[in-house]
Amino acid sequence: MALVERERRAVAVREDGPRHDEPVYENLRMDLRLRYPLRWVALAVCLVSGLISVLAEDVIVGTYYSGTADILVLKMEDPHGPLGVQIIDPRIQSITGLAQSEPFLVELARRSGVDRSLDDLRDMVSATRPKLGARVSITVRDHDPEVTRAVARQLVVSLGVVVDQARAGALQVLDENGRDQFADQPADYRGPLYLDLYGGRPSYDTEAPSTPIMLFGGAGLGMLLLIGACFVAHERERVSHASGIDGVVGMRQLGRCPRFGFRRSESNRNHVSGMTLGIEASCPDGLRSLAFVGSGIRSERAAITVAFAASVSTVVSSKVTLIDLDLDHGALSRRCGLLSRLPGRTRAGVSDCVGSDLAPESLLRPLRRRSVPRSVRGLLPKSGTAVNVLGVGTRVGGDVATAAELADIVERIAQDSVVILALPPIPGRHAVRELMARCDLTVLVMLDGWSPVRSMVDASRVLNEAAPGRCGYLLLENG
Repeated sequence: MALVERERRAVAVREDGPRHDEPVYENLRMDLRLRYPLRWVALAVCLVSGLISVLAEDVIVGTYYSGTADILVLKMEDPHGPLGVQIIDPRIQSITGLAQSEPFLVELARRSGVDRSLDDLRDMVSATRPKLGARVSITVRDHDPEVTRAVARQLVVSLGVVVDQARAGALQVLDENGRDQFADQPADYRGPLYLDLYGGRPSYDTEAPSTPIMLFGGAGLGMLLLIGACFVAHERERVSHASGIDGVVGMRQLGRCPRFGFRRSESNRNHVSGMTLGIEASCPDGLRSLAFVGSGIRSERAAITVAFAASVSTVVSSKVTLIDLDLDHGALSRRCGLLSRLPGRTRAGVSDCVGSDLAPESLLRPLRRRSVPRSVRGLLPKSGTAVNVLGVGTRVGGDVATAAELADIVERIAQDSVVILALPPIPGRHAVRELMARCDLTVLVMLDGWSPVRSMVDASRVLNEAAPGRCGYLLLENG
């Protein structure tokens, strides 16, 4: 009912026009189809989880070595006429019980010389009756091949010693009814209770985990976790090109651009170039400063910011300077190679200019061609320094600068170049009103089917109040 009510209210808003005092939007859902970015996320999850399972197979599963000795348990003192021998189940159970008893394990440890506790030996040695026949298989299984061989060679010999002790009365083997299994033997019977089928020569085998099975199992588990995470995130409302986004955010659309892929794309270049020309034409005094903001999707904002900087350099005659003012994350600096997690690899930038005598002009570095998304890399000239970058600097995170100090740095660089700013997430803990007041246009970046509607509504309210008439949104489409 709630979904029907939302749909009804959304239709009423589209018919009567948007009401900005109470934003109404559809119950938009995240696109769960394996499209970009989920198709690449799914591929990465499969590869990573599969590799983790393969690397962990030696630690968690490991290779097991096993040695098996087979004996045949028969009753020979009272042979069966047609068969010649007679199989008696209680005797088989008594031999199986002896092969798992503590005296047998003590004798096995003494003869094999293996330095293992009785609990470890109890876990290593097992006695089974395959197919419920007269054969009893005693198996030792361990990760160490030398230990396995040493114990397996003494299985039948140690069993013989324990059986002789039981027949001599040195130890008792009781069945479920409390009777001694070896007390019923005739006093004059000296025959064997079992036959050693292979003369004490055990058979050896290796059980190694299957790498393909571990690979596919880990990849499948990763996919299940990804699907579970998608269903959890599915409850959050997302923006969609199929809904009235203009009425939701209360600002004009600057353009729609397909997300950047790995291949060169003329469509991407045309979209970016067309939006750049439109933005430049909408500025009566010419484009001097442009800011990109958003909530989340930091890597996507960094990519579109760099792409616009490359495109602006083909439109304006002056140089273009990228300034990363997202002091908490520095996604743009990281994309441009100015911010590294390794100590000593981060380049000086905005945060180092605050409260010091460093000139921001001296910290500018040319934009590397490989920092531009591959699909629009053709917008940046192969030579020259048409675009420069000023990163966040060595002090990332924390209140290292005020909005007024950042605005002064931007104003200083904007004297002889067009500046494109990467602002912190809006709404956020940093005040950026003074920065947006000095920008010709502030662009709110949205990701189709991915950006939360509530975050975009909150960001649009801040932008409409801080820069009325000088803000718009850019929709990055899937596909």
